[in-house]
Amino acid sequence: MRSPALALAGQVWQRHRLGLSICAGVWLAVAVTALFTPPMAWGPGPEDGALRPVHFLFLFGSFIPVIAFVICAFIFNRDGPLEATDSAFPRWTFVLPVRTPTLVAWPMLQAAAMTAGVWVAWDSTVLRPVGLDLPLVWPAALLAAVTAWLQALSWTPHPVPWLRVLTLLLVVAAVGLIAAFGMLEEIPDVIWVTLLAALIPLAYGVAIVGVAKARRGDTPEWTWPVRVWKVIRDSLPRRRNEFASPLEAQAWFEWRVRGIGIPFAVAVFLIVWVPIFLLGPRSIRNVASPETPMLGAVAGELTPPGLFVVGVLAFLPLYMGLMGLDLGGVLYKGQWIHDARAGCHPFVGVRPLTDGEIVLAKMRVAVRCTLLSWGLTFAVVGPTLGLTGAWRELAAAPILNSYSPWEVFVGLAAGAVLLIIFTWLRLVAYLWVGLSGEPRLIRSLAIIVNVLWMPVAYAVWWLLQHPAGVTTLQAFAVTAIGVKLVLAGILVRRLVHRRITAAPFAALCLAVWVIVAVGLITVVSKVLPGEQVPLFGVVAVVILLMPLNGLAAAPLVLAWNRHR
Repeated sequence: MRSPALALAGQVWQRHRLGLSICAGVWLAVAVTALFTPPMAWGPGPEDGALRPVHFLFLFGSFIPVIAFVICAFIFNRDGPLEATDSAFPRWTFVLPVRTPTLVAWPMLQAAAMTAGVWVAWDSTVLRPVGLDLPLVWPAALLAAVTAWLQALSWTPHPVPWLRVLTLLLVVAAVGLIAAFGMLEEIPDVIWVTLLAALIPLAYGVAIVGVAKARRGDTPEWTWPVRVWKVIRDSLPRRRNEFASPLEAQAWFEWRVRGIGIPFAVAVFLIVWVPIFLLGPRSIRNVASPETPMLGAVAGELTPPGLFVVGVLAFLPLYMGLMGLDLGGVLYKGQWIHDARAGCHPFVGVRPLTDGEIVLAKMRVAVRCTLLSWGLTFAVVGPTLGLTGAWRELAAAPILNSYSPWEVFVGLAAGAVLLIIFTWLRLVAYLWVGLSGEPRLIRSLAIIVNVLWMPVAYAVWWLLQHPAGVTTLQAFAVTAIGVKLVLAGILVRRLVHRRITAAPFAALCLAVWVIVAVGLITVVSKVLPGEQVPLFGVVAVVILLMPLNGLAAAPLVLAWNRHR
């Protein structure tokens, strides 16, 4: 290959050909579904005048994982962890006989064209056929600008670990706020779209400087944060100099290696959430127009600030479910899952702990991560609502008018406790995947979680439109619940039989699980309108979403991986 441009362009396509092919397949499947589904089935229709939520999630929920994979492919996320200080640009390209501007230009041009092209293709073949007439230019410019800055900051060395993650989120939020501010203030599109386009060459200049530093090994290092941290650490009181048990030592090790990053990422998210919240209620009021009666009804019941509070509360359980894959890992942190070999690292395998104790140490870390994350959330959301005066609008929400203040207080307290427990369950639900030490299993599960829910949601909606389908759906739900409970019984029996856990402890865990499930069913059924959402549906969804088999399978999977 004689052309440097083709050689540099081909490295992305060659390394990510499978993932990009899957993304193309998802786009093709969604486009065919949108094309051959009758328009009246999607909406807008004369009876409601808006796109139904399940279709909105089906269309945009499939777009989000596709565009996320494309962006990650072009920022070279496989070549270096974002929390590290080194550049994520592939090091083997540093010895190529090309100048740094050329080395940087072609991946950035590809990324800008690819992300903009994905939006144009999705808007033309998926959204417009179902009646969503969305803008074509400014979302493409926004995606191209965001991708360019993600590349520039990922390829630039940083002086302190985790500083890159904070910078990435802040810069991406700032770029997104340009579009939000332009739309809310009704600034002509040509002005802020031109500004978004101007950010791309600016990001190119930052990327050239960063890659040039990385190419000559010039990685900056700040020593003063380490010195300040040592002074703070030495001034704190210490209870003891050694651990009371191997279990406590393992929990400390897991916290330092894998746990501490979870609340840190939550804190960064909250920093970004505050400016979005300040502009968010205005955008909700503008969008909740007569053309979107469903969104208007929800905003009317919860109020626009309430929607953003619900969004930040729903973020933690979803985020924790993804972090469980990493928290359950049995490889060194930083040993990339794409290139790691299957198995258990010897450092973990030879610990003087049983399989159940190693899993218990990870669950203890999960408790600390959950409590710290929710503590940070309450510490940020509470003052934000108080200082902005949004709490008055929340307190006057129509959904609370039918309850007395005492009932509201008790309901909120019970909901907070149940949400914290559910977040912990989500965090530990996928520990068994990381404990398996199988990179292919982890990659496959990530793809399944991000893609499989779309056809499932579509099938559920289609069944709900037909009387016979509702009966079929109920039969499927009962069968799935029965299979889940039977499998849980088998797993618990094997845990007791292998003496990994004691029978009284297993019975206590099952009792707690039942109490949390009943509490969630009670709270959800009180919030949702009973005439539209039947109680059986709430029970089925809660039981199927509540992690159970993953908790029981974690010690068994570790035992298999550790002793094979």
